[in-house]
Amino acid sequence: MGTFYDISLENGSVSNEEVQDILDKIDNLFSLSNQSSELSRFNNLEKNLSFTLGKETLFLYNRALELYSQTNGAFNPFIYPLIELWGFTPPFNQFANHVIPTSSQINCLLPLCDSNNFVLVGNSLTKLNDGCKLDFGAIAKGYALDQLRSYLLDKNKTALINVGGNLASVRKDYTIGLASPRESEFSYLLSFQLKDGYTCSTSGDYEKYFTIDGQRYCHILDKNGYSVNNGVMSVSIIHKDGLMADALSTAVMVMGLDEGLKFCKNNGISAIIVTSNNQIHTSNIDVKLKDTNYFINEQKA
Repeated sequence: MGTFYDISLENGSVSNEEVQDILDKIDNLFSLSNQSSELSRFNNLEKNLSFTLGKETLFLYNRALELYSQTNGAFNPFIYPLIELWGFTPPFNQFANHVIPTSSQINCLLPLCDSNNFVLVGNSLTKLNDGCKLDFGAIAKGYALDQLRSYLLDKNKTALINVGGNLASVRKDYTIGLASPRESEFSYLLSFQLKDGYTCSTSGDYEKYFTIDGQRYCHILDKNGYSVNNGVMSVSIIHKDGLMADALSTAVMVMGLDEGLKFCKNNGISAIIVTSNNQIHTSNIDVKLKDTNYFINEQKA
């Protein structure tokens, strides 16, 4: 996955080798930086050739398809051709000589970034057009978080897990400080309680981006194929399911403030949305403000 992890244990210790084995297995299945991963091998396959998915990949594909439908395409595991076009594939260099794709380039690839290009029969997946590719980058960290949490629960451990900024509390409530999406003199933006058994995932326009003529272009792409530009700087989702939190933090970024808050409210989802006018909008969660450059606008779910 090309990301870091940290496990802050409250009691005893765990095997670093066992933890690394869990993460390596996930990397070998889903990493697109690893050309021998299961997902990379499927992506490199020509059209109309069937590919037998392993148990974990089949599980993630089905979950991704459900979330794609549930969010009306705001979460899109089929968008990788456009990710490649924009140059956001790993390893990403913020200071490289980036070029904004043309509308014709984007419109040419958009038809490839749709679920209709894939057919699943049992555990056999087929792509119907060359150039179609899967990308589990917006759920893999959440899935890894869930796997590590299950491992620690089996070991009767109490801990806070951090996988690439995705957090999970195990057998204890933790106070979490959420980082500001922009530079600030404050050490963090706000704090909230991450209750036992819950996870938190944050997506933002500050994680992976480049700037041209003062305009920020981030790695999260809208349904029109362009970098999201809807006034939302970051979204944090708190959910018992780490995979769900991971996917929805990206989806709500794409939805924007109004649609995103409505989606969270209608589905009972806890969310923290930070907008470019320094407003913090919350749904179904209490927060304590630290950075006084921002203002809280609460909306309970």
